[in-house]
Amino acid sequence: MGVSIYVMPLETWLGGNFRTTWDIRGIQPAPERPKRSVEEVRRLIDLFREDVQRHLGFVPEWDQDGEIVSAVSMSYPGFARPALAAQRYASEFRAELLRQLEPPVILLPSRFEGLVELSGEMRVGSAAKWQEELEGVQSRLEQDPLMAELAGLPEGSTIAGALYEFWDDVGTTRRLKALAALGVERHLPVIVEG
Repeated sequence: MGVSIYVMPLETWLGGNFRTTWDIRGIQPAPERPKRSVEEVRRLIDLFREDVQRHLGFVPEWDQDGEIVSAVSMSYPGFARPALAAQRYASEFRAELLRQLEPPVILLPSRFEGLVELSGEMRVGSAAKWQEELEGVQSRLEQDPLMAELAGLPEGSTIAGALYEFWDDVGTTRRLKALAALGVERHLPVIVEG
């Protein structure tokens, strides 16, 4: 299973006014997204705002006039690696959002606590909070004592795979943190769909 992560205005995402360049296997262009009229997109955004207001008590702001900043595809196991690392170090720091983040979810740029279940299957979280938790996981992974022990192992060693997995965890965490930071910096939603 693949995960697509977009940093773009909700109007663009809901309207289907873009096309990705991959399919689930990353081999050929994905089929066109369903198109929605401007009126239907506005109605959906109004319903979304009402739902967020009802669950959060306020509506975080985001940019609706921005451009598509990023659209990437990841494998589901790759996307889940930072969440597994957060579970591993759960006693050392709190990363509740990261540990329960499953697509589909919209991460709004404002900072607020929790992951809110909206009507239907959609959930809403904070990209700023996600970024903060990913920073904690990255820092913890980079300080992992296993790294020092594995760094001197010759290539082909039976534990070399563990070193690769460690760096893969760090690399995935950095990549997701960069996407969260992009959403916060550009004040755009980060949309994760699976």
